[in-house]
Amino acid sequence: MADKSKINAEDLGKFLIEAKRNTWASGKKAINAGCDGKYFIFAKGPYFYKDSHHEDDPNPFIGQEIVSADGMPIWGMNYYGKLTEEGKKYKDQKRLIDFLREALMANEDIKTPFRGPTGHLPSKMRIGTEDIAYTNKSIGTILRFKGIEAIREFIPPTDSYGKMLYQLEYHGGII
Repeated sequence: MADKSKINAEDLGKFLIEAKRNTWASGKKAINAGCDGKYFIFAKGPYFYKDSHHEDDPNPFIGQEIVSADGMPIWGMNYYGKLTEEGKKYKDQKRLIDFLREALMANEDIKTPFRGPTGHLPSKMRIGTEDIAYTNKSIGTILRFKGIEAIREFIPPTDSYGKMLYQLEYHGGII
């Protein structure tokens, strides 16, 4: 696959969905690379995926995902995320992270395999007496894109959002 013009966006999208479901979103532990951060890897067929990131307890964090095909890097994404000040005060931060994992596992759209489902996650989550919701807005295609995902308090009677608890910005495309 030395010719990048022959990249099959549908196959790449399917691979990215599977790779993400088999790495951080699955709850698996990252490989510790010392001062080079932590990383996850996944391979299938001609594709190899590596998600490497650096974190500070784990807030904030920064990372990149690279997909190679037949040994050549073909796609990449950079991201930066953190719990907001309200998120740091939230009573159950572990549950927020678990909810983020659930959101990432829920994406089935091979045209937008960047993070979780686009829009808001249909099944919102109740933590104690509070509701939270995942949102993801992106523009572009798998070839070139950018977006923002967030977890916010959700106010059911008004179908509106309250305080932002977590936010991540991402961008990338074919390289």
